[in-house]
Order: sequence, then C-alpha cells, then structure tokens
Amino acid sequence: MTATLRVDNTAGSLDYEYDITVVFKGTSGVTAGTARVDDFPVTSGRTGTTEATTPYTGTGDGSEVTKCEVRRASRSSV
Repeated sequence: MTATLRVDNTAGSLDYEYDITVVFKGTSGVTAGTARVDDFPVTSGRTGTTEATTPYTGTGDGSEVTKCEVRRASRSSV
C-alpha cells in the first residue's frame, strides 16, 4: 500500500526533516497497515513529495482498504 505525501515548507525560512506516520484503514475502520517516513528533508521555500509504503497483508485483493490518514507528523530543523 502506498500513500503519496506532499510536505509544504514554502512559508518556512529553515530547512526541516519530517517524520510522518500514515495509517491505512479498511471499510470497517480497522487498521489495515501503517507506514512511516523518517527524516524526509524539505528545503525552506520548497514543497517536497515522497511516498509512505507498507506491504499489504490481507487475504483479498486490497479493495477493502478505502482510505489513509496521517496519524502523526513532526519536524526538526536541519
């Protein structure tokens, strides 16, 4: 499972590294997987794009995974 993440640092005057946790959820609201991106660098004044991925461990074709959401995000200056 893959989520494309777009991190906006256009208003910032510092370079940052971002840690992001994404949760994939099924139709019943049950967590189907969790992906994490660590130390993703985004230069000040820029927007960065990355992907958070985790293996699909279900028994079907994956169609029951209907959404993903950012569970946690933080940044630290470089």
